[in-house]
Amino acid sequence: GAAWRHLDTIVSRWFAALRPGGVVLLDVATPGRITTPIERFVTEGDWAIWYRGEEDHHARSLTREMVTYRKVGGGYRRGGETHRLELASPERVERSLAAAGFAEVTRLPAYGDFELPAGWQIFVGTKPR
Repeated sequence: GAAWRHLDTIVSRWFAALRPGGVVLLDVATPGRITTPIERFVTEGDWAIWYRGEEDHHARSLTREMVTYRKVGGGYRRGGETHRLELASPERVERSLAAAGFAEVTRLPAYGDFELPAGWQIFVGTKPR
């Protein structure tokens, strides 16, 4: 997709910037983040948030809508945001890292004890010595 069209260029720049033996570590959003649409409403003290998330499997994208309410004086202030995220193909990320020259390109299940939820991948590549 459009958001990933410059991936090879970016990864090549990382490779050029690293010394031999250097490591690149990154995580990206991938398909499977939200398997069925979700909607939540949470309140806490003087604020509230409504959230809706949905993944478009055909377009490989994720849309998150949020509306916030914050108590200000005698009323509430409302704000809202919509985030649209293009989801990366894990295989595409691996191919870009390998094509740039990174060796030992692997996926990790976690950052130490922090395990990633579904639809979130960690990639590691090492520049040969």
